[in-house]
Amino acid sequence: MPPEEAFHRFFLRPERTQEEKQRYCGRDELWGVPDDQRAILTLIRDDINSKWAAQRTSLLRQDEHPLLHFDYIDTRHPPVGTNPDGRFATAIAFENEGVSCVGVTRDQMDEISWLSWRLAHTQRILDGFHIQPDQQDSANHLGASLFSAQCLFLTSHELGHHVHGHILADHSGGAYSEFEPSDQLTPEESLIAQRKEIDADGYAVTMCLDNFHLLEGPRAEFHRGLGKPSQHPRSDRWLLRLTCLAAGAFFFSRRGERKLRRHPPPLVRMHFVMNQIHAWAGRNSKPNLAKWATVSRFQRLMAAVEGAIGMEHQEIDWHDQSKFLLSPGGKEYREILEEAEAPVRDLYAPRRWKVLPRAGSRGGSEIVR
Repeated sequence: MPPEEAFHRFFLRPERTQEEKQRYCGRDELWGVPDDQRAILTLIRDDINSKWAAQRTSLLRQDEHPLLHFDYIDTRHPPVGTNPDGRFATAIAFENEGVSCVGVTRDQMDEISWLSWRLAHTQRILDGFHIQPDQQDSANHLGASLFSAQCLFLTSHELGHHVHGHILADHSGGAYSEFEPSDQLTPEESLIAQRKEIDADGYAVTMCLDNFHLLEGPRAEFHRGLGKPSQHPRSDRWLLRLTCLAAGAFFFSRRGERKLRRHPPPLVRMHFVMNQIHAWAGRNSKPNLAKWATVSRFQRLMAAVEGAIGMEHQEIDWHDQSKFLLSPGGKEYREILEEAEAPVRDLYAPRRWKVLPRAGSRGGSEIVR
């Protein structure tokens, strides 16, 4: 069975309710999409699947290289009254017919495009890359790089659920979380779900850092577009800033349904992103990156993201989250999530994939540029 057919058939499975089948109709064939947009979406899909086909040789699922497939989810017929603006900006990971799938809605791709434009046209963001107001070409290239980085973070996060073994271990017919009501979770189930999100974030951070810091192609392309040499003294800082902006925009901008009992608040997730950056810098002998990734710098960066996105596009106030994180309750919450790392990973260890080093990549895995 072709992987795109396995992708489509998942949404038609008999255990899906009628409401779920209305919300997610199957594979999006991109009918009715303007030709220029269809061409871009097709290029993105083909590019991801091409790179995943190469990447699968560095992954082992139950001693076999997994078959990976990325595609778009059709959301043409959402149930009436489920979402006021009729948009479903979301992504899910699931398994069907032996294919490990990641699905993204077109609304999510639109959201990523809009966010990239907003960030690349905010001078506070441009200042961090030494881009002047009159350097429009450089700003446009930064927008394209932010789009690629967000796509990489998003798809790697969902792939991370596969790699960590979260998919087959779930009892939802193969889908990760999407079809299980969050308000029915027990406190223990909620903690496990949140810890899984943090682990998937960690995989996404690693993929982004590997892609932009260890592979010469994406690194050189990014700097060439900015009109700067790839060996610029601030090169690593700019690339790290790109990853942090991609993660921050993704966390802070999610609209529509929020499963807060499944997902930690965005600033909590950024706290663990910072920890992952420090761990990655240590493994790859880049101490300067660890020095750059400080709490105060992350706070300033996220404040810039908040200003670029605008409060009307956020559902949780950044300042309220910051206050909570600094409170005794916030510290205790982080400690609980940290302590849950080992037991949750042990829980899913039988399903966890093995990640093999790729020859000539110094540990990097290029997925999306």
